[in-house]
Order: sequence, then structure tokens, then C-alpha cells
Amino acid sequence: MTIDFEKYRSERNNSVKLGQGEVFLLNQPGLNVNLASNSKVREQMKVLQGTEKRPAESSIAELEIEPSEPKKVKSLHTSPVVVKGFSYLVVKGSGEDKEEVPISNFTIKPKRVVEMLDGEKELILDVALEFDDNTAESRFLTPEDFNNRKSFNDAIKTFNGWYTGSENALQHIKVMTYRGVDNLDHVLGYKTGGMQKLDDEWGFVTEEGTILKDGGLNCSIIKQKGSSQQSEIITKPKLSKPSLRSLGETIFLFNTPTISFTLISYIAATFLKERLYDQFNLKFPHLMIAGESGSGKSSTLENIIMKIYSLENGIINATGMTRFAADSLSNGSNTLPFIIDEFKPSHMDKKQQDLISNVARSSYDRHASIRGNKNMDLTELKFLSPLIILGEASMLDETAIAERSVSLAFSKKESKQFIQGFKALRRNRRLGEFGRNLLEAALAITENDLARIYDRCSEMVDDLDIEVERLSDQILVLALGMELVRITFEKEDLDIFELVGYDMESIINLFRENIIEENLNGGKNTKSEMDKTLELMDRAFEHLEGYDIKRVVNLEDPMNGILGININALHDETTKFLAQYSIQEKPLGNREFTRQLKKSVIYRKYGDQAYKKANIKRQGKPDTSGNFYLIDLKVAEEEGIELMNLRAWVDVHKKKH
Repeated sequence: MTIDFEKYRSERNNSVKLGQGEVFLLNQPGLNVNLASNSKVREQMKVLQGTEKRPAESSIAELEIEPSEPKKVKSLHTSPVVVKGFSYLVVKGSGEDKEEVPISNFTIKPKRVVEMLDGEKELILDVALEFDDNTAESRFLTPEDFNNRKSFNDAIKTFNGWYTGSENALQHIKVMTYRGVDNLDHVLGYKTGGMQKLDDEWGFVTEEGTILKDGGLNCSIIKQKGSSQQSEIITKPKLSKPSLRSLGETIFLFNTPTISFTLISYIAATFLKERLYDQFNLKFPHLMIAGESGSGKSSTLENIIMKIYSLENGIINATGMTRFAADSLSNGSNTLPFIIDEFKPSHMDKKQQDLISNVARSSYDRHASIRGNKNMDLTELKFLSPLIILGEASMLDETAIAERSVSLAFSKKESKQFIQGFKALRRNRRLGEFGRNLLEAALAITENDLARIYDRCSEMVDDLDIEVERLSDQILVLALGMELVRITFEKEDLDIFELVGYDMESIINLFRENIIEENLNGGKNTKSEMDKTLELMDRAFEHLEGYDIKRVVNLEDPMNGILGININALHDETTKFLAQYSIQEKPLGNREFTRQLKKSVIYRKYGDQAYKKANIKRQGKPDTSGNFYLIDLKVAEEEGIELMNLRAWVDVHKKKH
């Protein structure tokens, strides 16, 4: 990949922002201009930053700079900060009283300029912190890092160094650091690593450089260093044909076929994630792995998932997750996963649960987290990382999460049957090389080839008759992941389907059966909040008796399962039931439940009326009346709504009729 830097640089190389209210013009060394007192410079900077066009007759060289107050303009030669060895020193006094006081045990040596292509598209210096013990550490610095001592210390983040100078001295160090940056090498940078498209060519961006479709490394395009997923995949070679064949014979034997094919296909699909969104606007699901303790969740994570990605980190414990960690790891890579382990709602407070739920919703829809700083600036961080959540409980009770997630249920009973296959895969030390094969295969696919694969998989998924569109898309993503596995083996003249004894149609059917069982609970649709509220009402109904039952339900057509419910009364009883038994689930409000019920497929009108008005006998009290809305229990059951107690009551009275 040949990079045309001029295309990305524009005119901003003529200036470098130094801090709030001031700019250092590189083609006029030694001049530090206060923008607050110079309107022409402010106008010129709008041109440099791309917010205004420069008049044809003007240029930086021709710009007449209005003089500002002498105390606000200092030349570089008057700087009280000097460099000696590996230290910055402040010069105090003059003549015989002149004294040089060390304010650091390191100096900053600029190595190259990084021109960011995402985020705020700022200029960043890649520097070396050179210490007095002859060691060095690499850092990325922005002009804002020199604004005050706290931001500076946060930026250098080192145990080896110290800085005791003033904020005024920092400004001089900033100017010294940025002097001559035009003479440094310039590279392009991304805040978010993973698959990035540059000049119609895809590359895998890491801190060391970008892997190209031919497997080569371009060191002119890098990811900004920071707190994000770290992978050694860049150092891995590809598997040879014999090794790939051997792996193909065992890689789907570590658990049930449903779990094995789903998990490997999901991992493979992450390498296509950005390409699928860019070309087809196909959103990427999360992976939920739930199961009892000892069912193999953590072992699978450590020995299979982490190894294929060559991940060194990126895992966070659910109970210790913070918003900062969620923002950083969700934005660190659009290909490597953000992994949340030990998800146990019973051990977490509501705030933690809501945070994880928000991350799950936002990452699927590629929403952004907006963070402010003390300068009243807003920073946008998009949730782009694939999300994997492991725990003893899933999040499928939330309909929005269920529709956005591939769910796998691990069990001790099933895992034990595949223990030998799991041990064989765990002993394989070359899963990271398989990950490199997948990566290069994903980079090498042309847009036309990807479109043909997409169309072929879409036709197969459309034939499955999955009514929930998001769940149908999940199967499509998994099918595309399996296609990438096929292509990876095909590049070495191997047939993965022949090695495993399954064809593509059979594997897609495994995906379908898992979706129906885990996400739809055997039904056709995911449960809405109205469905869940009705199920809570059914649970509350079980605890009613005598006149209370007659107050909340009314038989309309027991032979056909048509039942009238007094929503006002049954909703009140449900609220009491939840409070009495300390159940945390929250039903829809009375009015909203009624509104949604009337629009659902289980609702039946009473002639031309929305509800049936009926008398209610009450023990020891005058009779009253209630509005009973009719529901079709048969249709409700077909939709997967569990109303066992209401059904049992209707069946008893059906016999009487």
C-alpha cells in the first residue's frame, strides 16, 4: 500500500496547536502569539484547521501579525529551561548568582509525527522518554498534555521518571519538543485498531504497523498506543498445509457440534466484521456464553478464544467494570473482542448490571459514549469492539439483548462427553497461527467475492423462516464466518467440510436450532415487555383464590381458550406479589400494558367494544363492575408466552362447561 500523505495532511502541517489560546507557527520560529489579542491570527487559524477557505491573495508568509503586549510574547532564546544530558533544568538568577536547577530526570525526544485519521484527527508526537539511567520509554503526546502538571504526568505515566517544574516551564518544554517537527517522519494513525479501510484497501492496524492483504507490514500506518486489547497476532506466521489439515480434523470436537461450529464461526466472522458493515450495513451480534460452574466456560475462553486471537489482555471482571474501562476497551479495536467474564447478576448491584446492559445495546448499534473533560470539551468514543460475555447467567431476559446476541449454553454433562477433543485442542500451541490464517484470508477477499459469498449465504438463511430479523442476521453472520473458515482451508487446497463431515447446509441448521432454543425459547419470536408483564401476571394469579380470582379473570369462551382479564385489578395484584416476594423484575405500567395488549396478536375485541364490562361479586362488600380485556390463550402459547396458571384455571372450568 503506497500512502499519499498530502491527501491526508492538508494545510495543518503549517501549524501545531500548543495549548488553549495560543499557536506556534513553525515557519516563523521563535514567535509565540496570543490569539486572544490578535483577530487576524484567529482568522488564519480557521483556515489552517480547515474551517474556512483562505482568500486566494493571502498566505501565511504575507500575514501581517499585529503586535501584542510584550509580556505575552517570548522568544525561544529567552527560555529559562535548558537541556543538559537527560534532564531539563530551570535557569535562575544571573551572573555569579546564576543557578541551574534540575526539574526532571528525563528528556523528550520526538521520533515521528502521527497524523490521526479518526477521532479528533489531531497531530500527535511519537516520542521517546530518555532517562538518566540510559533507559527509554515510548509515548504518544499531544499539545494538550503540556497544559498543566497533572495532564503531563498522566501522559507520561512512568515509574522511572519525575518532573518537579512549574506549569510555565512546561510551556517552554512544549515549544522545545515541537520545534522542527516538520523535519520528522510522518505516519498515519488510528485511535481504534483492527480492520481499517484506506484508499479502498483494507488493512489490520496495530501499534507496530498495518498488516496488508499480502501479509506484509506497513509501518507508516499505526494504531495509537493506549489502554486497549493487546494481541501478538502480528508476530504469528501462518499455519502450513499439514498443520492446517491436522487442526481441521480436531477444531470442532472440543464441545457439542452446535457449540463448536457456532464459536469458531463467530471468531472467524469478527475478522470480517468491519467489512460486512461497510459493504452491507450488517450489524454484528455479541456472544453470550452461559453455564454452571465447571461447565468449561473459562477453559474455553483461555485455551481457544484467547489463543486464536493471540490476546494478551482485554478481559475484565463484570463486578469490577467501570465506565472508563468499558469505553476504552469497547473502542480499542473493531476486530479484537472486549471480553466480560464472571457475569453473575446475583453478585452485582443494579448500577453494574445497567452499565453492562448499556454496553451490550450500544456496541451492537455502534453508538458512542460521550465523555467530557475539565476544559468543557466533549470526546466521542464509539463502541466498536465485538463483545463476548461469560457467566453463570445470560442476559437473554432482556429482549433487546436477546435479539442482539448469539447465545451458547455450556453444561457439565455435555462437556464431559467431549473432554478428549478439548484436551487435544488445548495442547495445540499453534491456534494463534490459525488466527493469522483467518486474518489474511479476510484481508485478501475482494469486494466482489465478498458480495457473492454474502448473497449465497443470504439465500440459505432466508429459507430458514426466522421471523425476527435481527436473529436472522445473526445466523447470516455465523454463516459468513464459516465461509471464511472454508476459504482459509481452500487456500491450502483443503476441504474443511470433508475434514469435519458436515456440509454448509447442516452447519447453518445447527445455527438455526440454537437460535430457536436459546433466543426464542422454542417459540417463533422474542418476548416483548408486554409478554413478560403478562407472564408476571400469570405468576401472581397462582397466589389468588376465591373472590379475588373472580375479580381479575372472566371466562368468555373456555372451549376456545378465550379469557377476559381485568387489567386494573390483576396489575395491582401483580405489584403486590412482586413486592411480597422481593422479585426484582419490573412490569410495564398499567396504561402502557393495555396499549400494547390491544395491538398484539393475542388480543380479541368484544364485538365492537375494546373490552367486556362485567359485574364482580365481592365477599362482604357490594358488587362492582370491571373492564375485562379478552386474550386468546392458544395464540399466546403459540407465541411462546408462558401462562400455565391461567391455562390451568381455564381447563378446569372448561370441563364444567
